[in-house]
Amino acid sequence: AGVGPGAAAAGAAAVTLHARSALQRYDRRADWAIIRHWAEALPLPVFGCGDLMAPEDVLEMLRQTGCAGASIARGATGAPWLFRQVRELAETGSYRPVTPAERGRVLLEHYAALRRQCGEAGAMRYMQHIGTIYARDLPAARAAIRAARSEEDLRQIARRWFAGAESE
Repeated sequence: AGVGPGAAAAGAAAVTLHARSALQRYDRRADWAIIRHWAEALPLPVFGCGDLMAPEDVLEMLRQTGCAGASIARGATGAPWLFRQVRELAETGSYRPVTPAERGRVLLEHYAALRRQCGEAGAMRYMQHIGTIYARDLPAARAAIRAARSEEDLRQIARRWFAGAESE
């Protein structure tokens, strides 16, 4: 019968569907028509996921599919302000762009949370990878983040590339 109907039959309160398989990787766009099919066919709320990289993507998926909500994954990696922007766009028709200071502040907050969770060395290893996403449009800042070896290095990067990050 399939996963969706099976979940409904088993008493699930809702289901989330990622509209691209793991085998497809990122070689093609998510097929939101599958989400629409489940949203129309199942007697429970369906949440859609896949290719939600900008606030407009989220609202467009909701419009196209009629699903109950969105599950944002990869699009929020290094861009946690995406949730705020989706809410603002839905409520007002526009959203505040992220400022350099906000990007830098969140980068440092992310590092601090990682340090509490996995210690200094683990946090630095993780930030050398994921931290570069905060600087996706700043190649020199990306290189500096990859080369960072300490919290102080990250603070200097935030001051240089994300002006005002520590004072916001």
